[in-house]
Amino acid sequence: MDTFTTSAFDHSQYMPHGMCYMWRPDILWPTVISDAVTAVAYLAFALAIITFVRRREDLPDPAFFILAGSIIFLACGTSHLLSAVVIWNPLYGYLAVVKVMVAVSSVAAAILLWRLLPVFLAIPSPALLEVKNQDLEREVKVRTKMERDAKNLNTQLRVARDVAEQAIQAKSQFLTTMSHEIRTPMNGVLGTMELLQLTKLNQEQAKYTRILRRSGHTLMRIIDDILDFSKIEVGKLVLENTQFNMTQLIEDSVSFLDVKVMDGIELVIEVDPAIPANLKGDPTRLHQVITNLLNNAFKFTAEGSVRLHVSAEPTHNRTVAVNFSISDTGLGMTEDVTSVIFQPFTQADQSTSRKYGGSGLGLSICKNLVELMGGEIGVESEPGRGSRFHFRIVFDIARQPLIDAAQKSASSVDYSGLRVLLAEDNDINQQIAISLIAKLGVTADLVADGSSAVSKFRKQAGGYDLVLMDCEMPVLDGYEATKQIRQFEADNDLQPTIIYALSAHVLSDHLDACHAAGMNDSLSKPISFEQIAKLFGTVISMREAK
Repeated sequence: MDTFTTSAFDHSQYMPHGMCYMWRPDILWPTVISDAVTAVAYLAFALAIITFVRRREDLPDPAFFILAGSIIFLACGTSHLLSAVVIWNPLYGYLAVVKVMVAVSSVAAAILLWRLLPVFLAIPSPALLEVKNQDLEREVKVRTKMERDAKNLNTQLRVARDVAEQAIQAKSQFLTTMSHEIRTPMNGVLGTMELLQLTKLNQEQAKYTRILRRSGHTLMRIIDDILDFSKIEVGKLVLENTQFNMTQLIEDSVSFLDVKVMDGIELVIEVDPAIPANLKGDPTRLHQVITNLLNNAFKFTAEGSVRLHVSAEPTHNRTVAVNFSISDTGLGMTEDVTSVIFQPFTQADQSTSRKYGGSGLGLSICKNLVELMGGEIGVESEPGRGSRFHFRIVFDIARQPLIDAAQKSASSVDYSGLRVLLAEDNDINQQIAISLIAKLGVTADLVADGSSAVSKFRKQAGGYDLVLMDCEMPVLDGYEATKQIRQFEADNDLQPTIIYALSAHVLSDHLDACHAAGMNDSLSKPISFEQIAKLFGTVISMREAK
């Protein structure tokens, strides 16, 4: 091997290549100059490729380009340079080594090229790049248009939202106004009717007053249904969370039933004794649901019975699930009807609507109320075999026993010592309220506006047990009058007097405004003798507890 290497690189035994040209200048110098220039040019090519690879980091395989640059330099540059040198110096061994290196590099480059050929073929052509560029431009235009349209749509949605909010506000204001305008005269109608029933009447007169009162309450139920449905629509219906007795609530619900529709139909009531005596929730709305379902059951039952079943289902964390079931032996409904019966303005059919009346809102309101209380309601029915409505609500168990100040009958309580201030501007409502209060043996001080109420309260140095405050009055409204009374009490270190609003409004916003002004609670018009008696009983119990 050493002999081969020594002999291969020993140029003393070889002739210079110029001897082959016989040292003819016309052949020698063009050859030498061409080889030298070519070597320099290929060196420049190799340097350019290496520079390109270093600056373009996104190339699919830079190793191939570096290898190609090396081959160009070795194969072309160095070979041509040595070809010029061997004209005078026979360095054929070095030239052979360079050619071997060129051969190996060329084979490696060829293999790598074939392996990278799919990658290079995937590189888009200028024409394809132009097409893609045009596609991108079109996409940019489309996206720009979409963004512009989206911006316009957002603007339209904001405008629509503002319009919707204004409509909701207008509807809420309309409900407030209508509630006040309807309930104020109804207070006069029903209040007068109740006062008339408390007088001595003959049998015929008593019959007519019962008819009038029942019709008035039917009208109020329809009005309340419409107002409740509207409150639900605008999200203004807010539930209470007060303590109540379930057994007493069931008894009260049954007592509110229309006696006329119950004629000849048996009512069966089953209340699970395991139900805790004192619960927390919204007794008013629960009473409304039970009464509505019972009235419907009696209304659509010609003969047989109506059954109210209430059972307890113990849960955890001081709560109890109460299951209510109201079943009847009445008309029943098809599956098509039961699937839509909880939708507003829906009844079994038009003939039923004409025969039995009703707004078609009751069951829809019941469903919404049950769901607002966190429960669920359903119905099972079969034509000719009756219906069963059922719902389930989870209630908190009250920690303290319920003290109901109104359990005593009105006749067993002495109200005469109560000091009451009545602020009411409507003369009919004044007469109704004063007369109902007088039936309990109480003489109330009457004022017709909020300013007079404040003056009267100050003169008595807060000596009233109860203030009944109308909310909408001239000179000074009930809200501001209450604020001034509360301020007077605070300035003079007086115990807060119980202040109840006499309200013809039904929206939660109004009750919030009453509480914000400093009122304890609200009585909704039309007010009844029972409401007044119950409130007076509460006031007496609170006074005795001090």
